[in-house]
Amino acid sequence: MATHPLLDQISSPSYVDESRYERMDGQLVARPVPGLTHSRVQGKIYRLLWEKTKAGEYEVQVEWSLTSPKTVADAVPDYLTPDLLVAAKPFRTAGNGHLISPGFLAIEVRSPQQEGLFSKAQMLVAWGVEHVWIIDPQSQECFEYDGGNALVKAPSELQAGPLSLRMNEIFED
Repeated sequence: MATHPLLDQISSPSYVDESRYERMDGQLVARPVPGLTHSRVQGKIYRLLWEKTKAGEYEVQVEWSLTSPKTVADAVPDYLTPDLLVAAKPFRTAGNGHLISPGFLAIEVRSPQQEGLFSKAQMLVAWGVEHVWIIDPQSQECFEYDGGNALVKAPSELQAGPLSLRMNEIFED
């Protein structure tokens, strides 16, 4: 009985599903698998931003990867995958569908016990992302990063250029 070529590829011992990874310095690094709260907050932010961007000059996507500007021409480029990514139109994508810098806004929703998001925010900005938001559903705190050495805690609203979200919109049931 013949099998489908895709099934043959997936069942191959060398197959790696890179959708749960990022590639940094040529190495695959696992990303946390989101839980229910994370997924709900991510979905809510997507819906709120989609309403604000659907007819405008931005594109918002869930888990859209951003290719490193330094490795964009490489056969296997480095990439980061924020929970949500916003790009100004018109934008360019690589052959694999990843956004080619610059990005406008990257959003990370913190999973329980997840560390290293400030380092990731710094890397995203170094790769050309103008704004990074880090959302913590457990503490219901939000932080903004636009470069420099510190995250700024948002008092009641997140702002990235013309895009803004009120924290009560994000965390209301």
